[in-house]
Amino acid sequence: MGEKVASENDINKGRRALISKIGVFGLVAAFFTWIGSTFRFLYPQVFYNPPSKVRFDLQSILGKTKGATIDESGILLVDDSYLLTNNFFIVVAIDKIYALSARCTHLGCTVNWVGSQRTFKCPCHGSQYTSIGKNFAGPAPKPLEVLKITKINRNIAEVDTKNRADLLDSKSGYALNI
Repeated sequence: MGEKVASENDINKGRRALISKIGVFGLVAAFFTWIGSTFRFLYPQVFYNPPSKVRFDLQSILGKTKGATIDESGILLVDDSYLLTNNFFIVVAIDKIYALSARCTHLGCTVNWVGSQRTFKCPCHGSQYTSIGKNFAGPAPKPLEVLKITKINRNIAEVDTKNRADLLDSKSGYALNI
Protein backbone atom coordinates (compact mmCIF):
# COMPACT_ATOMS: atom_id res chain seq x y z
CA MET A 1 0.00 0.00 0.00
CA GLY A 2 2.69 2.63 0.25
CA GLU A 3 0.59 5.26 2.00
CA LYS A 4 1.99 6.67 5.15
CA VAL A 5 -0.60 6.90 7.87
CA ALA A 6 0.03 9.56 10.49
CA SER A 7 -0.08 8.24 13.94
CA GLU A 8 -2.22 9.82 16.63
CA ASN A 9 0.96 10.88 18.42
CA ASP A 10 2.17 12.89 15.36
CA ILE A 11 -1.20 14.64 15.06
CA ASN A 12 -1.11 15.67 18.75
CA LYS A 13 2.44 17.02 18.33
CA GLY A 14 1.30 19.20 15.38
CA ARG A 15 -1.66 20.54 17.36
CA ARG A 16 0.51 21.31 20.36
CA ALA A 17 3.01 23.16 18.19
CA LEU A 18 0.23 25.24 16.61
CA ILE A 19 -1.34 26.11 19.97
CA SER A 20 2.06 26.95 21.42
CA LYS A 21 2.87 29.28 18.46
CA ILE A 22 -0.49 31.04 18.89
CA GLY A 23 0.23 31.45 22.62
CA VAL A 24 3.69 32.90 22.01
CA PHE A 25 2.27 35.30 19.39
CA GLY A 26 -0.41 36.41 21.90
CA LEU A 27 2.19 37.05 24.61
CA VAL A 28 4.40 39.05 22.21
CA ALA A 29 1.41 41.12 21.06
CA ALA A 30 0.37 41.80 24.67
CA PHE A 31 3.94 42.83 25.55
CA PHE A 32 4.19 45.33 22.70
CA THR A 33 0.72 46.70 23.47
CA TRP A 34 1.86 47.28 27.06
CA ILE A 35 5.08 48.97 25.90
CA GLY A 36 3.11 51.20 23.48
CA SER A 37 0.65 52.20 26.20
CA THR A 38 3.48 53.06 28.56
CA PHE A 39 5.16 55.36 26.04
CA ARG A 40 1.82 56.98 25.15
CA PHE A 41 1.28 57.68 28.85
CA LEU A 42 4.72 59.28 29.16
CA TYR A 43 4.02 61.64 26.24
CA PRO A 44 0.51 63.02 26.82
CA GLN A 45 -1.36 64.78 24.05
CA VAL A 46 -1.22 68.55 24.39
CA PHE A 47 -3.54 70.80 22.46
CA TYR A 48 -2.73 74.42 21.70
CA ASN A 49 -5.45 76.85 22.70
CA PRO A 50 -4.96 80.48 21.81
CA PRO A 51 -4.85 82.86 24.76
CA SER A 52 -8.27 83.88 26.03
CA LYS A 53 -7.27 87.56 26.32
CA VAL A 54 -6.05 89.28 23.17
CA ARG A 55 -4.74 92.84 23.06
CA PHE A 56 -4.92 95.05 20.01
CA ASP A 57 -3.95 98.58 19.04
CA LEU A 58 -7.00 100.85 19.02
CA GLN A 59 -5.31 103.50 16.90
CA SER A 60 -4.50 101.06 14.08
CA ILE A 61 -8.10 99.81 14.02
CA LEU A 62 -9.52 103.34 14.09
CA GLY A 63 -7.03 104.32 11.37
CA LYS A 64 -8.64 101.78 9.04
CA THR A 65 -11.96 103.66 9.27
CA LYS A 66 -10.63 106.69 7.37
CA GLY A 67 -12.75 107.04 4.25
CA ALA A 68 -15.06 104.18 5.25
CA THR A 69 -18.76 104.48 4.51
CA ILE A 70 -21.40 103.90 7.15
CA ASP A 71 -23.89 101.11 6.45
CA GLU A 72 -27.58 101.03 7.44
CA SER A 73 -26.70 99.55 10.86
CA GLY A 74 -24.26 102.37 11.67
CA ILE A 75 -21.12 100.26 11.16
CA LEU A 76 -17.97 101.79 9.72
CA LEU A 77 -15.65 98.79 9.69
CA VAL A 78 -15.53 95.06 10.39
CA ASP A 79 -11.92 94.00 10.91
CA ASP A 80 -11.21 90.30 10.43
CA SER A 81 -7.52 90.43 11.42
CA TYR A 82 -8.16 88.17 14.43
CA LEU A 83 -10.42 85.66 12.69
CA LEU A 84 -7.84 82.96 11.96
CA THR A 85 -5.86 83.25 15.19
CA ASN A 86 -8.55 84.01 17.78
CA ASN A 87 -11.91 83.51 16.04
CA PHE A 88 -13.45 86.97 16.46
CA PHE A 89 -14.13 90.18 14.52
CA ILE A 90 -13.59 93.75 15.70
CA VAL A 91 -16.55 95.93 14.74
CA VAL A 92 -16.28 99.72 14.66
CA ALA A 93 -19.58 101.60 14.82
CA ILE A 94 -20.12 105.36 14.75
CA ASP A 95 -19.85 105.74 18.52
CA LYS A 96 -18.40 102.45 19.82
CA ILE A 97 -16.12 99.53 19.14
CA TYR A 98 -16.89 95.92 20.07
CA ALA A 99 -15.84 92.35 19.32
CA LEU A 100 -18.11 89.69 17.81
CA SER A 101 -17.46 85.98 18.08
CA ALA A 102 -17.02 84.28 14.72
CA ARG A 103 -18.85 81.17 15.94
CA CYS A 104 -22.26 80.61 14.36
CA THR A 105 -25.01 80.22 16.95
CA HIS A 106 -26.57 77.34 14.99
CA LEU A 107 -23.91 74.61 15.17
CA GLY A 108 -20.66 76.47 15.88
CA CYS A 109 -19.15 76.79 12.41
CA THR A 110 -16.90 79.79 11.74
CA VAL A 111 -18.74 82.59 9.95
CA ASN A 112 -17.08 84.71 7.27
CA TRP A 113 -17.36 88.44 6.70
CA VAL A 114 -18.54 89.27 3.18
CA GLY A 115 -17.60 92.92 2.87
CA SER A 116 -19.31 93.50 -0.47
CA GLN A 117 -22.67 92.50 1.03
CA ARG A 118 -21.91 93.84 4.53
CA THR A 119 -23.01 90.56 6.13
CA PHE A 120 -21.58 87.62 8.05
CA LYS A 121 -22.29 84.28 6.37
CA CYS A 122 -22.02 80.77 7.73
CA PRO A 123 -20.69 78.35 5.11
CA CYS A 124 -22.17 75.27 6.80
CA HIS A 125 -25.94 75.83 6.79
CA GLY A 126 -26.42 79.28 5.31
CA SER A 127 -27.10 81.41 8.38
CA GLN A 128 -26.61 85.12 7.75
CA TYR A 129 -26.06 87.99 10.16
CA THR A 130 -26.10 91.77 9.71
CA SER A 131 -22.97 93.81 10.26
CA ILE A 132 -23.96 94.27 13.93
CA GLY A 133 -24.34 90.50 14.39
CA LYS A 134 -28.14 90.10 14.27
CA ASN A 135 -29.35 86.95 12.57
CA PHE A 136 -31.70 87.51 9.63
CA ALA A 137 -31.55 84.35 7.51
CA GLY A 138 -30.94 80.65 7.94
CA PRO A 139 -31.31 78.34 10.91
CA ALA A 140 -29.30 80.37 13.46
CA PRO A 141 -31.51 80.85 16.54
CA LYS A 142 -29.76 83.92 18.00
CA PRO A 143 -27.39 86.75 17.10
CA LEU A 144 -23.62 86.34 17.17
CA GLU A 145 -22.16 86.50 20.66
CA VAL A 146 -20.45 89.68 21.81
CA LEU A 147 -17.11 89.37 23.62
CA LYS A 148 -16.05 91.42 26.61
CA ILE A 149 -13.73 94.25 25.65
CA THR A 150 -11.81 96.54 28.01
CA LYS A 151 -9.58 99.52 27.44
CA ILE A 152 -6.12 98.97 28.91
CA ASN A 153 -4.80 102.45 28.12
CA ARG A 154 -5.33 105.15 25.51
CA ASN A 155 -4.00 103.00 22.65
CA ILE A 156 -4.53 99.41 23.77
CA ALA A 157 -7.75 97.41 24.24
CA GLU A 158 -8.19 93.80 25.29
CA VAL A 159 -10.78 91.24 24.15
CA ASP A 160 -11.67 88.38 26.50
CA THR A 161 -12.79 85.48 24.29
CA LYS A 162 -14.05 83.44 27.25
CA ASN A 163 -16.40 86.16 28.50
CA ARG A 164 -19.39 86.22 26.13
CA ALA A 165 -22.84 87.78 26.07
CA ASP A 166 -25.86 87.27 23.85
CA LEU A 167 -26.79 90.93 23.44
CA LEU A 168 -24.70 94.03 22.90
CA ASP A 169 -24.64 95.85 26.24
CA SER A 170 -22.21 98.75 26.51
CA LYS A 171 -22.97 99.22 30.24
CA SER A 172 -21.47 95.88 31.21
CA GLY A 173 -18.16 96.14 29.33
CA TYR A 174 -19.09 94.59 26.02
CA ALA A 175 -18.41 97.76 24.02
CA LEU A 176 -15.99 100.69 24.19
CA ASN A 177 -17.20 104.21 23.54
CA ILE A 178 -15.00 106.09 21.09
